[in-house]
Amino acid sequence: MLRFATRSVRIIEQNYCRSLLHSKISIDDVGGVKNNGKGIRSVKRQHDTAIAKNGNLINRGDFRGVRPGMEREKVNVAPEIIISKLQHQAQNNLRISGENFLQNILIPLEEEAGDVIRVVGNDPQLMELFVSLCGNVMSDVNCEGKNKIVDRLWDVYEKQGYSINVNILNARLKSWSENEKMFDAREQLEDLELKRKLMPDKKFMTQLMSQLAKNGLRKELNDFSNEMTKRGFVPGKEYDQAMIRCASVCGLHDSADELITNYISKHGKHNGREAYGEAILGCAKQNYTDRIGSLLRNSIICPNKDNSTKFILNLSQETVMEAIWLLGNFGSSDSGKVNLDLCDQILEYSERKQGFFKLLVREAERHMHQQNYYTAVTLLRDTNRIKDALQHQNKTLFMNQLVTKLFNLMIRNRVSVGKMKEITNRLAASGGDNYRFYDFLAFSILTFKDFTDYQRFDTLTYFLNEIDPERERHHLIYPILADTKVANDCLSFLFRWVNEGYHDLTKLDIRILHQFILTPLFDQQIQKHPTESDYTRLENITKILKSYGISASISWNWLLEWKKLENKINSGHNFPCGKNNLSDWLRKSYNQTFNATSGVQIVQEDEESIKNKLQHFIKNKRFEEIRQLLDKDNIYKTVDISPYVDELLELFLQYGYWGQIVKLVDNIHNHCEPINGREDILTSVQLLKILKRYISDTKTDNVDEAIEFVYDLKRKFPHATVSKAVYLQNVYECRALIRNLIQRKQNFQLSGEYVQSAQTFLTTLYKLDIIELQTNEVVTPYFVSEVLNQIGWSEAVKVWLKFQSHLLCSNGLISLLKYALAYSDDRFQLYYVLHKAQTYMTQSKINAFYLAALVSVNRMSDAFAEVEKFKEPITSSDALYAFRLINSLGYTKSNEHFLKVYLQICLKHTDLVEKKDLMNLIVNDWISWFEHKNLGFRPLEFYDMFLKHGHQFDSRQTTRIWKLVNTTKLLIDKWILDEKGLLNVTRHNSEVPIWNRDLLESYEHLQKAVSQ
Repeated sequence: MLRFATRSVRIIEQNYCRSLLHSKISIDDVGGVKNNGKGIRSVKRQHDTAIAKNGNLINRGDFRGVRPGMEREKVNVAPEIIISKLQHQAQNNLRISGENFLQNILIPLEEEAGDVIRVVGNDPQLMELFVSLCGNVMSDVNCEGKNKIVDRLWDVYEKQGYSINVNILNARLKSWSENEKMFDAREQLEDLELKRKLMPDKKFMTQLMSQLAKNGLRKELNDFSNEMTKRGFVPGKEYDQAMIRCASVCGLHDSADELITNYISKHGKHNGREAYGEAILGCAKQNYTDRIGSLLRNSIICPNKDNSTKFILNLSQETVMEAIWLLGNFGSSDSGKVNLDLCDQILEYSERKQGFFKLLVREAERHMHQQNYYTAVTLLRDTNRIKDALQHQNKTLFMNQLVTKLFNLMIRNRVSVGKMKEITNRLAASGGDNYRFYDFLAFSILTFKDFTDYQRFDTLTYFLNEIDPERERHHLIYPILADTKVANDCLSFLFRWVNEGYHDLTKLDIRILHQFILTPLFDQQIQKHPTESDYTRLENITKILKSYGISASISWNWLLEWKKLENKINSGHNFPCGKNNLSDWLRKSYNQTFNATSGVQIVQEDEESIKNKLQHFIKNKRFEEIRQLLDKDNIYKTVDISPYVDELLELFLQYGYWGQIVKLVDNIHNHCEPINGREDILTSVQLLKILKRYISDTKTDNVDEAIEFVYDLKRKFPHATVSKAVYLQNVYECRALIRNLIQRKQNFQLSGEYVQSAQTFLTTLYKLDIIELQTNEVVTPYFVSEVLNQIGWSEAVKVWLKFQSHLLCSNGLISLLKYALAYSDDRFQLYYVLHKAQTYMTQSKINAFYLAALVSVNRMSDAFAEVEKFKEPITSSDALYAFRLINSLGYTKSNEHFLKVYLQICLKHTDLVEKKDLMNLIVNDWISWFEHKNLGFRPLEFYDMFLKHGHQFDSRQTTRIWKLVNTTKLLIDKWILDEKGLLNVTRHNSEVPIWNRDLLESYEHLQKAVSQ
């Protein structure tokens, strides 16, 4: 795990930080330092008219090291080659550079450059191409900017008197639609026919219909069919699709369903994806998320019939991306995190055909420039699911480019530091150690030109614990010092830098100190005290440094390094202090500086004694002493506490308050390494315990904050994933976490919104591999059960449907069935969930769940009756599945009664007796259950039942049953049947028989089997 800055990264950073100083510092051939006399702070360049006009559309040079696009030297390239490259990029990469288009096409056209005008001429195909490139393919310009480009391009066409045909108008309508520009359909039709004297084609009419549908103008859309008929166009599939979308935009969902049904009936079931796609896009426009979820469930198909667990959305890739775009635009008006879970769900089940990766990259860039940062991150994270197809198609390169652009955009748009941290944590949680996302962020912070010195410092220090937890990268302060004009301000930043944890200022580069602190301070002394000696001036400088918290020893070391630098400089060249005077001061002040503290001897404890002390405190659970020990400076660098992490975390979770726990977790992340063969320092179980404490201690009702904390934890411990060894502990802690999450609001009325957020929280844990939802998982049934108890039926059904469609977890059905059978007389509720289960479950499994629910609520007669009515018999594997699920959940107080009745039905009405392996699994399960409960003679009833159905018990099974039964028999003999027993009941005077005949026969049979 990468926890520290690697040597290569540090070298790159240091070189870059020094390059920032190039305009002010240069070392000549003999090592001398020259002052060029130019200020480090970038001076605002005098932009010409073109630059000012295009400033919001192109790279403006806001970051050091990146020249503004309009100031780069133009290379003479033939327009034919430029146009050919743009076409190639649009077709093969699905995106082009807006800056490239502006520089090489639009601006030359506006300036009437001869070559471009000559090539374009009056070629309608090129004119159509240029307009079409101003839509989605221009992914690095926001919608407002692209609409301005279209308008400027159109002005050129009008000015040049080019002939506009219907294809060019179609391209403009398409770009407007993609750029979310509103236009009046009737005005465009009149412009075409009356002003331009052109005949519309079907594509033109279809785009006008689409615009009416997007705006929800249902009456106008109905009337538009007449306009099409007048012009010889028969309303076909496109018109039906527009009607579906329009109804969805208007919220007329019943009408939309009817239109979808008619569409499928009219155009065939294979075209149903188009109808559902239009309905989803219409609902996404208005953010009808519940309706979208329902439509998505209806769009799920299983393309491979042999693999029923492989489900995909039967939607085109373009529909998927447009839906995410609309949902992202809606979320951008709020916190930005609205609909993220729904976008995740859509992406997870999208079909990944050829070109999907390129589409992801383009859409991620579009969302970034539209300031939909959270959805951009969702799209970026999805690229990790796609493997590199070829060696030269390395998605790491795309990721680095896009992440750099993402952070630059956030810094430029002054996104809050809290939001930037959330976004970076989301990236880091999914990217693991492959990318150093916080280094990208630091680079953007340090290179942004429009920050003031204090803004840059405050922004950087907010992220220091993530960028440099070890406080080893002292060079990060260099760009800030280089930007600061006044030496005293530099000292102020150094004072704050020390408070941030960079205590050893001797590690700073003397050339930086010479340029920005020592030389300016000495020049100040010369101006203030022109008659004083260099010795006095040096004394005054040390006093000034001391006033900023810089000790005498550090000041002396700085001046020593300054002298060494002087030796490399030509005599008297740009060095304010005389060489001999500086040497004389260093020699005379040495004893005073270093002997002042020599009498005080600080006794440092060795590592072994600290370890012994720590072990003693842990053993005796002396929390306060442990806390004080760990709060000492450099304790984590002195002692490796990795072997004690588990014990320390348990003690802090038990006795510490939340701030202390967070501090410990941060130090574990920064200083410890995995032990005992673990993949990470902490396990998934420990992460769940930390989250449980977080939920308990933080009283906020905003679950989104808990979700962001999950991402932060995962960033720190990316390899803490659930494993088979800790699965049962993981389930136990997860259920406790759910209980805290739901029941913490038991004094209030839980809202559906809160429950949805809690479900998103649980889903996030699963997606980050902190919990595992296996086929026989019991986490989602427990969650559904808690929602049933706290809110009620409707919200619980929504939760179950979401688990089923999003995670393919249908086990919550058992909670709903049990509730409907035990507490409700509404048959509609029962039949509704049974019907909805058919989307993801086989009929055999549904029947097994229904039977198990009937038995668990003690409706035995109904169970025996219903099993006879099942049209599809229950398979043995599904019978075992439901048996284990009910048994694991422990819904009934008398589970042994459920076990017996359920198994009786399954042995009689399924092929379970023919499956020896499954029979052994069931036998082992109920034996384990009785061992756990220690229920005496009851195993004999099951033993007898399985014997009658022909099961042959192996020796291990009979031994386990015998041990259970015989232990109980010995206790009965001792305390009941013995003459000296406590109850004084003997075999001769007992009026109540201890053994019934069947039990006695089973006991004797078991005794013989064991003795053989």
